[in-house]
Amino acid sequence: MTLSSSLILGVHIVMAMLLAGGALAVLFSGGTTSPALPRQTAVIGIILLLTTGINNFISRLGTGVPKGYHMWFGIKFLLALHVVTMIYLVSGGKLSDEKRIRLLKGAGASVIAVVLISVYLNFLATRG
Repeated sequence: MTLSSSLILGVHIVMAMLLAGGALAVLFSGGTTSPALPRQTAVIGIILLLTTGINNFISRLGTGVPKGYHMWFGIKFLLALHVVTMIYLVSGGKLSDEKRIRLLKGAGASVIAVVLISVYLNFLATRG
């Protein structure tokens, strides 16, 4: 892994942590908190996350990934799109606290699934 690809992966992980942090906080606090994220900040984070994620995926294509990798990546991508959509909707500021908490709880559950699938994908790509 080169330095530039390591930096891009680092940006991807930091953006994922920043965007998913609020959703996980709501999920684990039982809904007692309702973080607010400005829409412009959310959009910048989402664009960076998707751009670096696509770059990381394209860099893996030439490495000969094993059978099943693309299926799990597709599931991960759909769940990540769910998380990104919920964060975008919540960042609008026009939702009631109850609805914001409900959306972020769902996003938090999807975040956990995305992280677990990411670990499995890394295992698939690096074993052997």
